[in-house]
Amino acid sequence: MVDISSWMDAFLLAAEDTFGDRVWFVGLQGSYARGEAMESSDIDVVFILD
Repeated sequence: MVDISSWMDAFLLAAEDTFGDRVWFVGLQGSYARGEAMESSDIDVVFILD
């Protein structure tokens, strides 16, 4: 299963490298956020730019 903490760290770095100060909010939702993720779960991320 995905190590969601490492995945989100890498996602945040890529987002900041790509969009810089335009990133307003990044949040995890869905089964990973609820602690209910399974091997087949997708990763749901809210990503808001200015």
